[in-house]
Amino acid sequence: MKLLVTGGTGFVGSHTAAALAAAGHPVRLLVRSRQKAKAVFEALGVALPECVTGDVTEPGSVAAALDGCEGVLHAAALVALDARQAAAVERTNLEGTRHVIGEAHRRGLEHIVYVSSVSALFDPEAGTIHRDSEPTALAGSVYSASKARTERWIRELQATGAPVAVTYPGGVLGPHAPILTDLHRSLPLQLRTALLTDGGVNFVDVRDLAQVHAALFARPAAAGRWLAGGPFIAWPEFADLLCEVTGRRIPRVRTPGAVLRALGRVGDAVKRVVPFQFPLTYEAMTTATRWPGVDSEHTLRELGLAFRAPRETFADTLRWMHRAGHLSAGHVGRLASDGGR
Repeated sequence: MKLLVTGGTGFVGSHTAAALAAAGHPVRLLVRSRQKAKAVFEALGVALPECVTGDVTEPGSVAAALDGCEGVLHAAALVALDARQAAAVERTNLEGTRHVIGEAHRRGLEHIVYVSSVSALFDPEAGTIHRDSEPTALAGSVYSASKARTERWIRELQATGAPVAVTYPGGVLGPHAPILTDLHRSLPLQLRTALLTDGGVNFVDVRDLAQVHAALFARPAAAGRWLAGGPFIAWPEFADLLCEVTGRRIPRVRTPGAVLRALGRVGDAVKRVVPFQFPLTYEAMTTATRWPGVDSEHTLRELGLAFRAPRETFADTLRWMHRAGHLSAGHVGRLASDGGR
């Protein structure tokens, strides 16, 4: 079936578009820049899909992009922590989703997939995140708040019978990222001095997430919630994996979660006066130190999939980050000269 993919120049969208094309679907991208799309897909080593120039915030370009399509995967989102970007985040994440998913439903498309995030369901008091977890915006960042509001709107639409399938990725990691994720950006710091604290992280390989999306388009259309958190790794295990794949001995510093959360509050206060990009926020520190884990077993069982071993994801990610100039040979150790194994 012909599928529209939004966010196709991003990390999740580009890998998903490539997986859908490999599965035999004609793919169309809604992009703001065809030149950027060309560069992204050249880096992936796959043919550039058909492109329609436009923006998810423009109903006219969304309608034009949907013409002739039988399904849509909506992965476009604006990730921003700066409160000054609240209007742009709301316009892209909530209003853009209403344009894309709402128009697809009005046209009677049966295969509609919306890419959400496990962060939209994060509540450290509620235990493990599962399919029935309620949307929340615990720490109130503009991004998480927009994802939670969008999640509530999607659930209202599902309640009317709309066949919208929602995926909930954990932290997304892997090679060939047009824009580095927070996990990618944390790796140079962790490779210099591993921070040991409470909690941990669920991370999903972008290639595994792309296969989840491809599997959903191979099934009969239906509304549903599909968690794709990936493996849960406690922070000491995270450090162990970095040491294992690089062959390095990385210094470690142990800091209690309460201290990091307090520093996050200080960071929030400083950012109100002097904006800066480092994600030292109360929300980020709460997520890092009180993360409850994600139950993705239903997704894996129903779709007949498995997440790859964390060691493979780490090794492939670090090799690519070194080749792309994001990490030095000193950072990645033996991966710098292992021939891509």
